[in-house]
Amino acid sequence: MTPTSSWNVLEQRLPSIVQVLLIAAFLTLIEYVGQARLISRTTMVPFTEMVATLWQLVTDGEVLPNVFRTVIEALGSFVLAMSVGIPLGFLFWRFSGLGKVMEPYLVSMYAMPTVMFYPALLILFGLGPVPIICIAVVAAIVPVILNTTLGLAQMPEVYFKVARTAGASPWQTFSKVMAPAASPFIFTGLRISAIYSLTVTIGMEFILSDQGLGYAVRIFYEFFSTGEMYAYIMLNLTIAVALNFFLFRGEAAMRRERV
Repeated sequence: MTPTSSWNVLEQRLPSIVQVLLIAAFLTLIEYVGQARLISRTTMVPFTEMVATLWQLVTDGEVLPNVFRTVIEALGSFVLAMSVGIPLGFLFWRFSGLGKVMEPYLVSMYAMPTVMFYPALLILFGLGPVPIICIAVVAAIVPVILNTTLGLAQMPEVYFKVARTAGASPWQTFSKVMAPAASPFIFTGLRISAIYSLTVTIGMEFILSDQGLGYAVRIFYEFFSTGEMYAYIMLNLTIAVALNFFLFRGEAAMRRERV
């Protein structure tokens, strides 16, 4: 390998290396602060204690039910947002007038405090996953709709002319031309939607729920169980970072294939 190629490889990997070093430095700082008792144990515990506590909770069987509940709620809201959002995005692209009418309402949903609907949903559906899924869907469906509409609107007109010249049916035009052409935009919307589904689900579980990762953080916080609280916070962060990492890599791979 030549020096130039070695430098190119290092330059490509440098952002990832810096990211890992920053995370390592942050965790080292937490460990030092906790071990040195610079902050009270009711506020902060060492990182190694967080890991040990999390492992103990896993072996005791306390983590899996909470993880399962959060995954069901987050996955359910994401699937609903995807199943409804993509057809709506196609509809708003196909009927551009309708899309222009609905766009301000969709954008304003980003600023809407959806948590205020939780009491009404709680009365309607009771304490459980349904109210949380409903609120998560409201947050997760917007990027799917907007990115689907944008992706379809960005397609060159020549694509449709070629499809018509080839005698493609409406379904063939959609599956062979429109869907592949808009897929980068749609996947970006799905990536954002998946992250919203998870973060909103955990946030709503923290406010009011009877199970889940967010619920576990709240319960241990209320009982001043700092080690257990930080163990679940660390688990939440790990799941969120891992989800974002894999979705980002999948999107990057899709874009490289289209180049």
